[in-house]
Amino acid sequence: MHTLKNRIIVSILTSFLVGMWSLAWYLSAALQDEMEQVLGAQQLTTISILAEELDRELSGRINDLETVARAITPGVLEDSWSAQNLLEDNPILSQRFNAGVFTTGRDGVATASVPTALGRMGVSFLDRDYVLRALQEGKSTIGEPVIGRQLSKPVVGIAVPVRNAQGAVIGALAGVIDLGAPSFLDRIVQRKIGVSGGFLLIAPQARRVVTATDKSRAMEQLPTAGVNPVIDRFLSGYEGWTVMKNPQGIEILAADKRISASGWIAASSFPTDEAFAPLRAMQQRLFLGSTLLTLAAGALVWWILRRHLKPLLSTATAIHQMASPGHKLERLNIAEKDEFGQLIDGVNHLIEVIDERETALSESDQTLRKILETTLDGFWRATAQGALLDVNSVYCKQSGYSREDLLQMSIADLEAHEQNDATRAHMQRIMTEGHDQFESIHRRKDGSTWFVEVSTIFNPSQEGEFLVFVRDITERKQATKALEDKEQRLRAIFEGAADAIFITDVQGNYLSINHAAVALLGYSQQEFVGKNIRDITGPVEMTRAQHEFENLLSGGRMRAEYTLRKKSGDWVPVELNATLLPDGTVYGSCRDISERRQAEARLQLAASVFTHAREGIMITEVDGTILDVNETFTRITGYTRAEVLGRNPRLLNSGQQDQVFYAHLWSDLQRKGYWTGEVWNRRKNGEVFAEMQTISAVRDAKGTTQSYVALFSDITSIKENQRKLEHMAHFDALTNLPNRVLLGDRLHQAMALAQRRGKRLAVAYLDVDGFKAVNDLHGHDVGDRLLVALSGKLKQVLRDGDTLARMGGDEFVVVLVDLDDVPTTGPLLSRLLGAAAQPLQVGSELLQVSASLGVTFYPQAEEVDGEQLLRQADQAMYQAKQAGKHRYHVFDADQDRALRGHHEGLDHIRQAMSNHEFVLFYQPKVNMRKGEVIGAEALVRWQHPTQGLLAPGTFLPFIEDDPLAVALGEWVIETALCQLDAWHAAGLAIPISVNVGARQLQQPQFFQRLRDMLAQHPKDKP
Repeated sequence: MHTLKNRIIVSILTSFLVGMWSLAWYLSAALQDEMEQVLGAQQLTTISILAEELDRELSGRINDLETVARAITPGVLEDSWSAQNLLEDNPILSQRFNAGVFTTGRDGVATASVPTALGRMGVSFLDRDYVLRALQEGKSTIGEPVIGRQLSKPVVGIAVPVRNAQGAVIGALAGVIDLGAPSFLDRIVQRKIGVSGGFLLIAPQARRVVTATDKSRAMEQLPTAGVNPVIDRFLSGYEGWTVMKNPQGIEILAADKRISASGWIAASSFPTDEAFAPLRAMQQRLFLGSTLLTLAAGALVWWILRRHLKPLLSTATAIHQMASPGHKLERLNIAEKDEFGQLIDGVNHLIEVIDERETALSESDQTLRKILETTLDGFWRATAQGALLDVNSVYCKQSGYSREDLLQMSIADLEAHEQNDATRAHMQRIMTEGHDQFESIHRRKDGSTWFVEVSTIFNPSQEGEFLVFVRDITERKQATKALEDKEQRLRAIFEGAADAIFITDVQGNYLSINHAAVALLGYSQQEFVGKNIRDITGPVEMTRAQHEFENLLSGGRMRAEYTLRKKSGDWVPVELNATLLPDGTVYGSCRDISERRQAEARLQLAASVFTHAREGIMITEVDGTILDVNETFTRITGYTRAEVLGRNPRLLNSGQQDQVFYAHLWSDLQRKGYWTGEVWNRRKNGEVFAEMQTISAVRDAKGTTQSYVALFSDITSIKENQRKLEHMAHFDALTNLPNRVLLGDRLHQAMALAQRRGKRLAVAYLDVDGFKAVNDLHGHDVGDRLLVALSGKLKQVLRDGDTLARMGGDEFVVVLVDLDDVPTTGPLLSRLLGAAAQPLQVGSELLQVSASLGVTFYPQAEEVDGEQLLRQADQAMYQAKQAGKHRYHVFDADQDRALRGHHEGLDHIRQAMSNHEFVLFYQPKVNMRKGEVIGAEALVRWQHPTQGLLAPGTFLPFIEDDPLAVALGEWVIETALCQLDAWHAAGLAIPISVNVGARQLQQPQFFQRLRDMLAQHPKDKP
């Protein structure tokens, strides 16, 4: 492919093939396009003729139906027999419609049908679009293809409206075409196009095939919109032809035409394999001829070029052989005196020149070898691939290899650190640039390495070779490395120092600074160099600085504190140290002492806070040894500072906290780093005091605890006040007995205990009889002292576990627990009454009172709480007072339950009257002799919302002794009077009898109230 002959053959054949095959392709495409146009127009013409024929056939059938429909009168339509005879008398319809005809009424139900065997009579056809549109729109309609109910085959219906004399639609006449049976449609669509082509009728609205040449496609559902854009275009109204793929994936030539009578589309389908078969054959013959012509042209070109290029090829073969190693250069024979002969003569002349130059080159090579053997640098020559071709004795001595060893090696073998890939890449770069000078590291035969400076050029002649001079620079590199290491160490010290370091000349101009100086003052190194000390030193300190700088230049040292101005304008305090160097420059360093000064200020502030704090402060070692305390500590504990230093805080332990408390304290302190809480400690004098204490761990940057600091305040007085407040909240201030709050808590606990133990408890409510007279006669102070003395007497007769509480005034409550039964309480209650009745010496007065007791017990039949027990005992106490005082009364739970039920009944009746739930029924009174109604009796009933109609016996007993009886009686009278008014208005004169209760009759205003109600109803006479 790379020979001149092959390139010429390929070029000629390529030009020939491109032209010839382009022409063949153009002719094939032009023929196909023209044939598509001709066949498409032909298909469109054919389908247009077929559409016209279908239009005539369908229009004729519509006309036949309309003619018969005009003969159908309302009477005929309503009479199934007459309608049936009319259809049978028109055999033309049965001929036109192979699935029969039928009539329907306005409701769409078939009234007559031919043939009758199809069973259409009485069937509703309102679900058929052609019948529905004929009835509702009054239009002749061709329906969509459907599966017939009676035939179970695909059918198409045509319906026309039947009108009365006024033109109103009264029914429909319909004909049905069976698409599966022979019909006029078969006569049209059964025609074929060629062998496999045919026709279709399509209902576009339903996207369904009505019928087709291929009967299997009848009722076929076309793809939904968007699946096949070409089908969508046809169904949307396009009339014409195109090449497309049908739903079966076959490429066809299709044409369509719309049928105006039905809105259907008549379409043709002609597979392109058959339609374009002649064109395909012609294209195959055209391409076959082009292929044969291509082969013939290629063979002819190859033979011509082989004959004319033979001398040139022979010459090229001879030159190639002479170029091989071991062949001599010889003159070539000239066969003919043409252009090839002239070329061979020039080659012979070139062979003579090359021979002369090789002789001169050999002599030059020997001279160069002598020079290379006497030079001080190593030399070697290598191929473009890196194999060594020659080395001088200097490199052999430098590397420790013999010449024979080196000629077996490559450049990569000499490199000590460079990888093979890197060496090859470097060689490739030198080959590209032509020369290079670089430093590298070679490896000697004994494994040691040495630094070399390499100078190389690449000679691209023939296969290419490297000419390399190698100089040993190991000593120079070692000296340079030692100097660089020293400079790097000094630079690292200079730049890495935490202090700002600067170098100035004797005039104070900055020559160099480190990064710490940049960070300290904000100037960059470029901005700093060239500035003078005066530029960043305050004017007040400049005089002192200038004097100290002069002393420095005299051979001394400089150490002082100054304030320097930063780039931002802020001032920073620094500590400065400076030394005069031997070269006349000044080396100085300074550090920011802002934090040190702040720390000093904080230490002073901390010392002041420590000394003057109002809280006691104690600092300890990690093991608890006290390091320091402040004066407040001494004042609170009584210990002097000297007495506690070196000791453990346990010397303050009061013993009121157990080991568990201190274990929790220590756990929180270790986990959170602090603890806050209340502690009871002991003073030096032995007094126990309460303190609010906070202990904090002091940790270093690594989180290790270094010491603990405890701050505490004496809260003993606060705790005492708190105790007094809590006592006041739960005990009576006068008698020191439990008050109502504490009583409620103890009563709740006693009730729970009684439930657990299966015991009973008693709640006694005690009221002092005659206490008011003592107060009025002797004054409130004597009355108060009497209550205190009385409470003491009452407590003496109580057992351990019982509770005596003052409710206020002269009322007390006693809770008696652990009772086996009710009778065992009697003696204890009697002792309480006896204690209350004993004479009491109050000052100079001997006073005597008594008490009334009400008692109730727990548990009870119904669930009760503590407040209910107190109310029950209070109620029983009032009953004891009413019975004569100085006695006790036991609460009756059954009587109380009945009383509560009575009150609840009254509440329900009162609510019923508000909600108008009472109604009156009127029972007629009849004269049995005459059979006449002589009056009515009003009977009240309760129309309960949940229990229904209730008789009087369920509610009247509740109100017999209650004012509600009067209210209900007045409501009955008023309602009866209203009913009389209603009867009078209706022309009825019936007297009403009303029962009046005794309580209502006894009311002083009864007769006046009755007169008032009668006055509001003047028509009603009593």
